[in-house]
Amino acid sequence: MLRKLQVIGNAGKDAELREAGGKAVADFSMGVYAGKEKDGSNKTLWVKVTCWEKLAEIAADRVHKGTQVYAEGDTEVECWADKKTGEPRAQIKITCRSLIILEKRNTERSEASEAADKEEAGF
Repeated sequence: MLRKLQVIGNAGKDAELREAGGKAVADFSMGVYAGKEKDGSNKTLWVKVTCWEKLAEIAADRVHKGTQVYAEGDTEVECWADKKTGEPRAQIKITCRSLIILEKRNTERSEASEAADKEEAGF
């Protein structure tokens, strides 16, 4: 059975790094465009993304609220009933195997870092 999901969207919060079983883990949510509502507004599908080990460290460093990312990995859907209303709820989760930051880095920061590197090297 193939349970692979590929999504492109924007991070809803900064990736949070933690440790589980001696391994680095980072979690973040991402909003994915899911069409239009009846009133014409954009509909957003929220996906929880979990990254492990080296990918977790990269996510913690590079994924911040609003960052546009591509995430791919194994998917799982968690279902439950809302405690107050009894209505069914669901959460899509991805155990990320591939993460691509789609936004370009801040060119001012890159140029400043490059200049500092050259200065350190004595150029």
